[in-house]
Amino acid sequence: EVALKLTLKDGVLKITPLGADFYEGKIGLTATVELERVGPPLVADARVNGVRVEQLLPALSPALKDTITGELDANLDAASSGTGVKGVVATLGGAVKDGKISSTPLTDKLAALFNSDGLREINFYTLLWDVKVRKGVATVERLYLDGRELALRGNGTVGLEDQRLDMSVVVSVPAELARKLLHDKNITEALTDEQGRVGVPLRLTGVATEPKYSLDERKLSKIAGKAAKKAISNKVKKLLEEKGGKLGPVEKVLPGLLDKLFGN
Repeated sequence: EVALKLTLKDGVLKITPLGADFYEGKIGLTATVELERVGPPLVADARVNGVRVEQLLPALSPALKDTITGELDANLDAASSGTGVKGVVATLGGAVKDGKISSTPLTDKLAALFNSDGLREINFYTLLWDVKVRKGVATVERLYLDGRELALRGNGTVGLEDQRLDMSVVVSVPAELARKLLHDKNITEALTDEQGRVGVPLRLTGVATEPKYSLDERKLSKIAGKAAKKAISNKVKKLLEEKGGKLGPVEKVLPGLLDKLFGN
């Protein structure tokens, strides 16, 4: 329950919370509504701490029930000109810890992509985001998930009216899952981190209700070039060792040719 205090002075309506218990957490909210002056008629500043996501989301939309659990800390600074979502300017940052994502189009499509039913439910330690909203588009500057089954980081845009997705994400999964998509050993090795997970670059398009994942071919082509260069360089190194470190005519020019072909 949240009790609000309303004050009206000089054509400005101010809203301030008195009580701040909010879904097992706390909320701090201030808002001003300009009734007469020129400018954004609504300016709001909200902070939530320790809120249970699984209780909050169904109140926002019944379709979000049983999709995400965890403890939410978030902040929102927003202003609206009163012309629909295109008139909203906002900054939203937040984190959910010790939660789970399940029964969503995003997790279902990801599970289908890797042919792994285990990815339909993702347990995570931390989920972070930083988002800016301008002219009806949410720009995701940072999206990060540290989970038990996988890790994910990404950025891109989401249309608030048409729900169009244009995201670049890297999903780090165990090698056995990555090999279902990546058939090049050198690329797989190049994408493997210290924990043995393989960071698979993906494009996320479509709409929120029907997302589409695909391999990011542009990033993969760059990685393939670097992997090929490394593989050839390793063979040259081995050849030099066999020759006692003496450079022949081919070995002398090969490093320069590799740089021209694959870049530094």
